[in-house]
Amino acid sequence: MLKTGKCRKGMCIVFAGLMAVNSASYGGVMHAAEPVENHIELPAYSLTPDSPEWSRMSYVEQLAACNLSEEQLVNLSTDDLLDLALDYPFAIDVLGFDTYEMGIEHLKATSNVYKLMFLRDDLKDAVINKYNDIDEEIQKMYLDVISGYLWNEGELDDTEKMSLFSLQSSDEEEVFGNFLIDALCNFGVDEEEVASYSSRSGYFVVISQGVSYNGATYSAGLYYDYGTSASCYKYTSGDYTPQQQANINSAFSGAHSGWVFTGTATRKYNNHSYCWIMQSTANTYWLPNPSNFMGATAYFTDNGADCAISNGDRIVIYSSSGIAHSAAARSASSGISAVSRMTTTTVESKFGSLGLYKTTLYDAYNYYSGVYYKGYT
Repeated sequence: MLKTGKCRKGMCIVFAGLMAVNSASYGGVMHAAEPVENHIELPAYSLTPDSPEWSRMSYVEQLAACNLSEEQLVNLSTDDLLDLALDYPFAIDVLGFDTYEMGIEHLKATSNVYKLMFLRDDLKDAVINKYNDIDEEIQKMYLDVISGYLWNEGELDDTEKMSLFSLQSSDEEEVFGNFLIDALCNFGVDEEEVASYSSRSGYFVVISQGVSYNGATYSAGLYYDYGTSASCYKYTSGDYTPQQQANINSAFSGAHSGWVFTGTATRKYNNHSYCWIMQSTANTYWLPNPSNFMGATAYFTDNGADCAISNGDRIVIYSSSGIAHSAAARSASSGISAVSRMTTTTVESKFGSLGLYKTTLYDAYNYYSGVYYKGYT
């Protein structure tokens, strides 16, 4: 873990030979300056999950409290920024989205450390060097995700890719080579086949097999329910190991200590699938987009934006980019304003490949940068 107050000596030594002074000023004698060491102290996160007041704060308050200013960071080395990124209290949130790319973009939008770090041209060198300098498995997982992001942004040459393959902490090469797939893709299927399955409920039709997605392998196809179908993935293999699950659960529950843990981290299913296909930890479907099911008006009533919520409703959170998250209401809302409704509503949902949790709609809404939500009865 990062030790605050650490000095980067290699950045600060002033060598004597560069400071030789004019002999005429000193009686003809050449004097060399003594080495001078400037201490660059790394800024510390003012609040962490270990702080007594952490558990009493909302997610929004926690996020603001541990976001270091750009002025504190701009003169730090890339190595220092990477240290701070790995020790960031919400680094685990990179796994809380449907793709790792979304997770990185979330961290860049909410943390100045990540924002500035990804602007550095030498980040790839810092990442490769860091693999040999850390022992914590959870931080190695964070490095895997950062590496995968750089890979898919075209930042790595072949030699650097091979170096990362040899250093990665995961057994799945898919962490790099198949880091992302189109989360909103639609699979082609024969129209007659669609007609033959459209009346079925809870039926999955395989279109292709061996699809790699965020480190796991799935069969891609169509899931039929509510008189319609949606593009979907059925889990095949490549879930987290029990130790990885324990590490992830501990890290996320520590960062979000006010949230109630109800199911382990897994790559088997996601939030939309939990909400619209099967509200069970036995779920094995990853649903990228629930729009088709949301539009099944014979089964669901759209109660509108920022509406009152009843226990058992399905809730969809929208960000500026569109549908961001689905959650199941576990209590009814009270109050008239959207904020009062969100703070009084308990929801249960899956967060990316993280675990299943209960929290307020307000926290889930802000976690996914919500601009409004809709309730479906």
